[in-house]
Amino acid sequence: MSEPVIKEEVVCTGCGGNRIVVDAWTKWSIEEQDWVLGEIFDEIFCRDCDSSADYELIPLEEYQERRNKNE
Repeated sequence: MSEPVIKEEVVCTGCGGNRIVVDAWTKWSIEEQDWVLGEIFDEIFCRDCDSSADYELIPLEEYQERRNKNE
């Protein structure tokens, strides 16, 4: 029997926000007729605190509890 998948949320270590974006590039795939991910770079940016950021992955349930506590 397989282990249940625990969903995670990406959270900024500076402000706790989850609007994290990562610098990357895509390329056109003739086979898929769509843009596909080519490479992910190191630059991470938080749109909540509007700055470069570090992040952590936390279980989704924990993120929701933190969010509810702060509302």
